[in-house]
Amino acid sequence: MMFLRLFIVSARDAVAQYEIEQDLCELKAHLAGEAGYRNAAVVTQDDGLAVGFISLWATREDAQRFHASGLNSLYTTVIALRITDDLDVKLFRVVEEERPCPLNLSPDGATSLLKTLSGATAPALSIQIHFPGHAQPGAERRRSYACRHLHSRIG
Repeated sequence: MMFLRLFIVSARDAVAQYEIEQDLCELKAHLAGEAGYRNAAVVTQDDGLAVGFISLWATREDAQRFHASGLNSLYTTVIALRITDDLDVKLFRVVEEERPCPLNLSPDGATSLLKTLSGATAPALSIQIHFPGHAQPGAERRRSYACRHLHSRIG
């Protein structure tokens, strides 16, 4: 079972947002050597100051090992200097690896999803996430009941 690690921060200003984006892109380039690392994406709020880092891990232990690593600690310390609130990190089990739920999140849908995931009010993001090598042909047409239900609730 794979695990998704979600890291979200609110930058102090537009310059800090850009610097955080660059830091996270640099971090992504260094993750290839980490045990269990599968993929990552840096996402940024289109009309605000939120920045996210989504990483996919082979096991819970791999994600936790990275979370406790010196590399993560270094980047977290640097990024913490540029944010307004505490950073938010959550770990999720990937329930459906073989037929991912392809959600094209509208700003309203993203807000609802982030509220559900974080348990707090979150600014709207427009993102679409694909992890190469994890989708089957035609997966967009074969959504599971859970994916259809989630999609109907958030969008």
